[in-house]
Amino acid sequence: MRKLANLLFELGRLKRIERSGWSMARVHQRVESVAEHTCRTAFIAYFLAVLEGANPERTASMALFHDAGEARTGDADGLARLALGNGRQAEHDAIESQFDNDVPGGRQIRELLHEFCLRQSLEARIAKDADVIECEIQAREYEAGAFLDMLRTHEKVNCDSSRKLLEAVRKVSPDEWWQALRSPKC
Repeated sequence: MRKLANLLFELGRLKRIERSGWSMARVHQRVESVAEHTCRTAFIAYFLAVLEGANPERTASMALFHDAGEARTGDADGLARLALGNGRQAEHDAIESQFDNDVPGGRQIRELLHEFCLRQSLEARIAKDADVIECEIQAREYEAGAFLDMLRTHEKVNCDSSRKLLEAVRKVSPDEWWQALRSPKC
């Protein structure tokens, strides 16, 4: 249990690690944390898996753990990854260490993340699509502040439901959900 307790404290760092790519996009407001990104990514993955007839629990689990290594390595944007050379390997090594066989379910988590990296299963492709769509949603929310161009994510999604959801995300105002709650219903 000591190993698990330490891992949970380590994963708690994700709440304090900002997603670094938004600074490259010149976002001048509070930037989301890796944990915030991961949480919504897991929600999206679950719903897309249901729509695509995939295993929603497996897909959401991949999305939930996909950035866990960043608790140790930090979040490196694309430019930093180029400069670091093998940043992905460092994240992989972190995951191997974090989720060793002393962690309950550690082997299964490592297998899920390996599957996520290979993108050979429908669940892995959907989980990656969810990662991309979450970035688009976040961009739309920042864009609502009137200073960020849309990300070009349409080439990065694989599944039909993902393309349809991405299209809806682009058409729906980030404020529509709460404005609908204010509208009187007769």
